[in-house]
Amino acid sequence: MAPSQVTREVEPQIFKKLYGFLEKNPKVILNKGDLVRISKANKTFRRGYLPGWSDEVFRVKKVYFSHPTTFELQDLKSEAIKGRFYAEELQKISKRSDDYWRIENVLKTKGIGRKKEYYVKWQGFDERFNSWVKEAWMRTKLARPIILTGAWEVGLSEIFVPRTWFNIGNHNNKYSITYEETKIIEKDYAEYDIGVKIEQGTADADVIEEINQSIEEKCGHFVAFLLDRKNINVHIAPNYELHLTAANAPRLLTMLNLPREDRIIRMSESFVFRKPSKTNKDNHLKIIARNLKRHFIIRTTRFNHKYTDLENMHHELFQHINFNLMQTGIGGAADFIFDFKVNKVEITVQKNVELELRLLYAPLFMRMLSLTKDIVLKGKSMHVLQKIDRPPLNEYFRVSITDKLTVPEKVKKTENLQLEVGFYKNAEQLFSSFKHLAFNLLANKKVKIHIPDTSAVTFQDGLKDLLGLKQSTLHGGTHISDYQLELDGGITEIYVYTDIIESHFVGDTIDQIVINYQRPLYFPLRQNYIDCIEVELKSSSGDGIIFTSGKSLLVLSFRRRIV
Repeated sequence: MAPSQVTREVEPQIFKKLYGFLEKNPKVILNKGDLVRISKANKTFRRGYLPGWSDEVFRVKKVYFSHPTTFELQDLKSEAIKGRFYAEELQKISKRSDDYWRIENVLKTKGIGRKKEYYVKWQGFDERFNSWVKEAWMRTKLARPIILTGAWEVGLSEIFVPRTWFNIGNHNNKYSITYEETKIIEKDYAEYDIGVKIEQGTADADVIEEINQSIEEKCGHFVAFLLDRKNINVHIAPNYELHLTAANAPRLLTMLNLPREDRIIRMSESFVFRKPSKTNKDNHLKIIARNLKRHFIIRTTRFNHKYTDLENMHHELFQHINFNLMQTGIGGAADFIFDFKVNKVEITVQKNVELELRLLYAPLFMRMLSLTKDIVLKGKSMHVLQKIDRPPLNEYFRVSITDKLTVPEKVKKTENLQLEVGFYKNAEQLFSSFKHLAFNLLANKKVKIHIPDTSAVTFQDGLKDLLGLKQSTLHGGTHISDYQLELDGGITEIYVYTDIIESHFVGDTIDQIVINYQRPLYFPLRQNYIDCIEVELKSSSGDGIIFTSGKSLLVLSFRRRIV
């Protein structure tokens, strides 16, 4: 058809004639992130039994929906591979992090015993992937693979296990102790709620003694009542307050001959004593102790000292200020350190201390410190020094020290502890490994445990069972275990797991376990080509058994499956 004959009506027919052979993209079997191997190029006289795919594993980086679909790859270190690949050149694999990878060569070793490691080159990977692996992670292939044909099964005919397994492992070595700790906490004020019981018919002196005793038990002698004939004197220390309310202390207000209304007594006073006529067991008073602020006046110069060397006057002045602080009894509350190299002074003011400078009282001294207005110094500060033509005689500043109230406060703390994993030969060796707890083994093999008062200990379930306890948490006091100490770590039977047999029911679960009978019980094999046999010894709880020494020997019996 000539181009001049093409119209919109015949366009679909022409398109079908030219491109009708193209099909829609088939369903993509590989997605971004999939792990694949690359097909090896077939060469002349290539051995047919050799694998046709690369040992190295790659990851799909990008999918191109072209005709046909192509893929861009990267290695496991995220380095891009040049070119694109067709789906036919790639083999998708399912490789988990716990699968086995083949080792081409062991390059070097380090460590001994359980800490031994090998630096290996991986089969099919270049040197960039070389890495250290622990000996426990490695599996050794059989000297010659077992190649079977047809249906086979295997049974455990003999097993020899050394009695050297760890009785303390990660499943039974943890415990925690919760205890009370007394901390001294600084507060701006402290409140003390004090209950006073006044019985009807009590003598006047006994009433006063009862009040003072109740106050002393809570906050000491800072507030005290004193009976003087018909008067009662209330002595209150500075920064202490006595709060009385009509709701909580009606009888105490009556006793002081005060109206029944809320009253705050901040300084020592004398009241006419009036004995209460009724019994009231619920009289409560509140004492508030506030921080005590002490003020000290510090001279900037030493008394009767003549300052003749004006060039070195800065150094002398700061020495004398530090001396004046010592003489006042507050040495170290503030410290003046002069650096003659940079002509600066560092003033360090301690916690809860304020250094107050005012132009009215120290104009020359503040000019020397390059200060132009009243200021309160706290913490550390650096000042550039200015020259002055005369010493700051008769000048001073104020140091204020706040005496913070310290209140003991009980805080609960929990310490998580664990025993070192290993084999404990006897009870004494095990008990000595615990911290903060005292253990004794009784004649009946039960365990006596002493826990400090105000403390509690929680054992991991496995450790609880080993010690013969029913409960995981024990509180302060002496306890005796419900059952005998089980130093075997609760291992009363050993289950043998292997990866070469089909899964089968054990109790109400399916697993791969070989059972040792006098007449072996055979189980179907999963595969007929066996180059590595993995065997795990576990306890009834499913935890792996760790041996300290010795070797385990297993004898497996293979036979053709009987149909």
